[in-house]
Amino acid sequence: MKYLKLFSLLFLVMFMPLVMTSCYVSQHQIGSGAKLHVNTEAKNHYLVFGLVKLNEANTKEMAEGRRNYIITQKATFSDGVLSVLSLGLYTPQTVILER
Repeated sequence: MKYLKLFSLLFLVMFMPLVMTSCYVSQHQIGSGAKLHVNTEAKNHYLVFGLVKLNEANTKEMAEGRRNYIITQKATFSDGVLSVLSLGLYTPQTVILER
């Protein structure tokens, strides 16, 4: 019984942060914002609950030299599923650039 309580507590401590991350959105407007409303999507890849960066999307390259655009970074449902399935070892994020 003691081990079951310990396991339950460990389970809650490990998985509650994964469940509670939600699908947050961070948005930045560069210049006067999007004019053409054309979207380009890329992924940021992180390890260990986002502590170790593997790569980040190059938003300047995605903007193709334009001065007005909107960058949206969010954890989509599929990003969350991948994070939960990997037990937090791999945590992707989606980056959308709207020109």
